[in-house]
Amino acid sequence: MDHVKIKQIFSLALLVFLVGCRPPADLLLKIERHNVKIDAIYNYLPRRDLPLYSKTQLDSLVQELLSDQLMLYDAYKQKYHQRDEVKTTVAAFHYNYCIEFFIKRHFIDSLITEKVLIDRYRALSPDYRDYHPFKKVRDDLYEDELAKRRLIIAEAVADYYQHLKIATMLRLLQPAFDHFLAQYNELVRNTARGDSLEAKPVSILESMHFDSAFAQIKNRQYNRTWLINLMKLRQIDLPRGVLSPASFYNVIETLILEELIYHQSKSEKFDQEPAFRQAVQKYREKTMLHLYQIENINKQIVALEDSLQAFYQKNIARRYLSPAAVEVWTIFAQDSLEAKSVLQKALQGQDFAKLYHRYNARPLKNQGYLGLITANDYGEIGKTALTAGPNCVIPKLVNSGKYFVVIKTGRFIPARPIDYQLVRKEVAKDYSKEKYDAIRSRLTQSLLQKYQTKIYLENLYQYVAKMGAEN
Repeated sequence: MDHVKIKQIFSLALLVFLVGCRPPADLLLKIERHNVKIDAIYNYLPRRDLPLYSKTQLDSLVQELLSDQLMLYDAYKQKYHQRDEVKTTVAAFHYNYCIEFFIKRHFIDSLITEKVLIDRYRALSPDYRDYHPFKKVRDDLYEDELAKRRLIIAEAVADYYQHLKIATMLRLLQPAFDHFLAQYNELVRNTARGDSLEAKPVSILESMHFDSAFAQIKNRQYNRTWLINLMKLRQIDLPRGVLSPASFYNVIETLILEELIYHQSKSEKFDQEPAFRQAVQKYREKTMLHLYQIENINKQIVALEDSLQAFYQKNIARRYLSPAAVEVWTIFAQDSLEAKSVLQKALQGQDFAKLYHRYNARPLKNQGYLGLITANDYGEIGKTALTAGPNCVIPKLVNSGKYFVVIKTGRFIPARPIDYQLVRKEVAKDYSKEKYDAIRSRLTQSLLQKYQTKIYLENLYQYVAKMGAEN
């Protein structure tokens, strides 16, 4: 079955309504016993933009949503969430997000309060507020405020790190630290000289024969084993080059302070808050979906050279042509009557270069010669020149800002194929995208048949209409 036919069947399947059923207002679709709520659609489109979409556009949006949700559901059925690679990646996100959440709560939220955002909104012009309710622009106001206060937030966090360092009496044990750094740098040099150029810092650390403490906080010590385990947990790498004592000191100190913040965040139970748990769940599902797509779609795409060249030949006219170009000379006049007079003189055959020197109001290099330009160059000038043909004065003026432009064209170069070798990377990308879409459609169709799926599109339209009325 060809790709177009599959898409038609898929579109028809999406337009099936559950006759006579009135599901809960937030239910979008149901896959067997798995309910997908309206919030899932915000991964594809910001909430405030949803009312702007037509039914046809929403259908397309739901197609993408349904496809992802079917694959995610199948991933759960195949126990992707129990795989070690998923658990490891989610654990790293959990650790790092604990630190990020702590900083947000203790620094950002105290600076950017709801009152601050409301005051910013009230300072906007009344005309703007008449057409932009606070709820609709709140996120934009928050991002603007965050950008303005970024330096203040960074300074506050740096001050807190310094306070935490002093309060915990963090110090590096100099002899052990010097020994540790010397071994690390020596291993990095040996790795660079050998065959293992891609060796990771974790593997370099593991090959070190040294495990005495190199940092200490009161009664707690930090050593090579701690650093290896932390780097594996957080999925981070040390720099791959030789480090100076000062830079390495900062790396170790920051990692220790972040671990202290992580434990503080856990003690304040930030990781048990709904917003935190929702973020972790969303990341888990994103990781599962990515892994599922790699194994079930991406691995089936094999871009052989013969296939790429055949794809290139098939799509030359549509994708791989250099655009047509034409030589262009211009005269810019500020007055419309003068521009019309200049145009008449040019059409009568008077020397264009002399007219340029006498009447041009916007000096350009090369006496108004723009060179070979395409329809995408110089706005209306390029579009008009390409449609006029070669070796002529165009019998109409073109507006360009505050100027009226007289245009003369020269030689014309038609669109021509770009050499395959010059666009091979682009061809490979386009080929993979087309194959990806085709395999994804077939996979979605098979999952639709495999699982009993019901789609509540009518409910989605009612929900969007309601949102539009509220905004």
